[in-house]
Amino acid sequence: MAAVGREEIVGGGKGGSMHIAAFGAEVAASVAERLWDRLEAPVRRLGSPRAPISYAPPLEDRLRVAPAQVAAAVETLVAGGGS
Repeated sequence: MAAVGREEIVGGGKGGSMHIAAFGAEVAASVAERLWDRLEAPVRRLGSPRAPISYAPPLEDRLRVAPAQVAAAVETLVAGGGS
């Protein structure tokens, strides 16, 4: 199973913080919580950086998660890395 998403904590001003999670992060958290004892590898997430998406195609392409990045992450996990 692969879920693409991002989760992070960002400054909320005046010393507070805000928790941001995407759909993929919620799927990954649910899998980790419910199936921890049956997983053969740790749950890992791959997502684009938290930045505004440009209308310029070359800039947009730099922020989008590409199929090659997904394949590389999967190969790392299959090879036993990524922990």
